[in-house]
Amino acid sequence: ERLESVQKLATSLSGKVCMNEEHAKAKYEKHTNMEEDLRMVSDQQTAQVEVLRKELALQGTHCSEHFADLEHRVSECSNHVGTLQQLLGSSDALKRSVSAVSRRMAGIDLQISENKEQLLKSETEFCREQHTSQCTLQKHSERVDGLEDRLVRCERLLRGPT
Repeated sequence: ERLESVQKLATSLSGKVCMNEEHAKAKYEKHTNMEEDLRMVSDQQTAQVEVLRKELALQGTHCSEHFADLEHRVSECSNHVGTLQQLLGSSDALKRSVSAVSRRMAGIDLQISENKEQLLKSETEFCREQHTSQCTLQKHSERVDGLEDRLVRCERLLRGPT
């Protein structure tokens, strides 16, 4: 009778051990899947961050080119103004047409002003886009950091207590 009781207890314990093993395997598989998902998300976000970096670099290059072009145009306009002023000082014939030349200079001054305004707008837009890109990059970086933290926690859970 005692042997039968011990056998029942052994059978019961064996069933519990099997259930615990199955439960542990299911948990391990779940954690493995979560770890793989986290790695995949981390890789995707790393790729997105790289795309954003490339876009930011391209936008910076474009804005720099536009800025250089506008500076060149302002310089040319300034040269035109200087040339016109020299001609006015040395030519009686041009002095008689001061009104027409003044209008041309006013147009050039207006063009310079417009170019300067455009230059300021481009600088402002570049700064705004750069700030937006930096904010987006920071958000992605924070998400990646959070995912890395979660991954470390999952790895620790998988390893169990040490």
